[in-house]
Amino acid sequence: MGFILLDACFRLICASEEALAILAYPRVPSKNKGFENLLQRRIQSLLPSNGGHNGLSPSKFPNEFASGKRCYEVRAFPVKSNLKSGQRPAVALLLERNHRGILHLQTLARKLRMTPRETETVDFLVQGLGTKQIASRMGISPNTAKAFLRSVMIKVGAEYRHGIIGKMLQASQAINGGSFR
Repeated sequence: MGFILLDACFRLICASEEALAILAYPRVPSKNKGFENLLQRRIQSLLPSNGGHNGLSPSKFPNEFASGKRCYEVRAFPVKSNLKSGQRPAVALLLERNHRGILHLQTLARKLRMTPRETETVDFLVQGLGTKQIASRMGISPNTAKAFLRSVMIKVGAEYRHGIIGKMLQASQAINGGSFR
């Protein structure tokens, strides 16, 4: 289980070690320069793409998302703070492992009309591999792997590659009538 505090603009204020591990997977949480940007992008991928930040309530967060092959339930709670600092907490996110939320990639790929190679690319992405690793495993160039990922992003409506998994989970939930099967 992980815990995250966000400000009114949904910027990270603090997170538990478990939440950092969930969001950073497959990377190990670190204090490297780019790590905070990675976390912020992962948090942004949890936000609905159509609403931006204006008027977004905690109830608009998706119920589930994937990290590697694990699914997590997201529960968002509004936080009222009397702190005078510039970064006041506005939303708390609780990330809990969901053992019943298993993504059946082949079924979903058919519904989304993904090609076999796009499906293979997504399978490697779900495993936490980067573009070069995906390309190596598939025996293709990194540019071709990027092209497959861009194609999948268009098909699922994701703005970023790490949003692919979340969008696929949302599509899976819609296809399966509210629960993942």
